[in-house]
Amino acid sequence: MEKVDYNIEFAHIYSDQPALTDEQIQSADVTKRLIEKIAGNNKTFVLTLLVDEYHPKFHKLNFNKFLKNLEKLGAPPTYIAYESKMVPAAKMLLKSIPYDMKKTIRFHPEIIINEDITYLVDRGGMKIKIKTKGDVIHFSRYTCALLSCAWVLLRFGVIQAKNAVELTGLTTPKPFAGRNVINVLPKKYEGVELANKNIILATQYKRLVKNVHSELF
Repeated sequence: MEKVDYNIEFAHIYSDQPALTDEQIQSADVTKRLIEKIAGNNKTFVLTLLVDEYHPKFHKLNFNKFLKNLEKLGAPPTYIAYESKMVPAAKMLLKSIPYDMKKTIRFHPEIIINEDITYLVDRGGMKIKIKTKGDVIHFSRYTCALLSCAWVLLRFGVIQAKNAVELTGLTTPKPFAGRNVINVLPKKYEGVELANKNIILATQYKRLVKNVHSELF
């Protein structure tokens, strides 16, 4: 598989946002400085964008307009991906975590809010919520941490998620997978980034943690 040196995600957005915000503008600015440095070191990269349309209840985002605005900012992504399409990969990832590192808390069935919660329990005893089950039978909800982890591993090219990623048509096509992964995110996502790495450490892909980098602003 042909790979670039860096797969860079930036301008993360939720589908209930109507348009570009200062957060995405700042992310684009950080990314432009980053790719200048990478190109200056004769390394290759690809820009990717993840839209979370899994957690929001309502969708307002005009995808085409959003992509065009990123292009105007001088940071056109080559690929766009959708968080809801990460669910099959997240499900497989959950199964790959050793049984002794998972703990499911089951509530009494007579309680009105009947929710099962599955945690990853790492070797240090830290608990990371990775799945919830709500009132609807057989309806599971995967957490941002687990879906984000699946997204990272997808960008390394070590797992697959059907129809999760599309070319935007804004740039010349490039290889999607990277030898390294960079997440350009606001500091409020620092906890998710830490959880992400701890989940990877619990899987067969733990060797890749050293190649996951966070660019927080």
